[in-house]
Amino acid sequence: MLFYGAALVLLGIFHNLMWWHVGYWARLTEAELTEEKRRAFTLTWIVGPVLYGACLGLAFITLEFPWSDLPFSQSSTCCPRLGF
Repeated sequence: MLFYGAALVLLGIFHNLMWWHVGYWARLTEAELTEEKRRAFTLTWIVGPVLYGACLGLAFITLEFPWSDLPFSQSSTCCPRLGF
């Protein structure tokens, strides 16, 4: 799960770097793309890596619930005859 989350963060960053290169530095977009639309795309796509990074950080948090010590929560098995 951590590898998948880290891959999404890195791919999102890479996608945004490519967009900034194409949209701002090299100006390789169509002439019909206005500055407002270009900025809207940038603000929309920047959210991805930020949210992926936040979710990746949440993956390191372990929550303890008051009902986690109930007898069926950890010791019981779903299918005792099959062993799991």
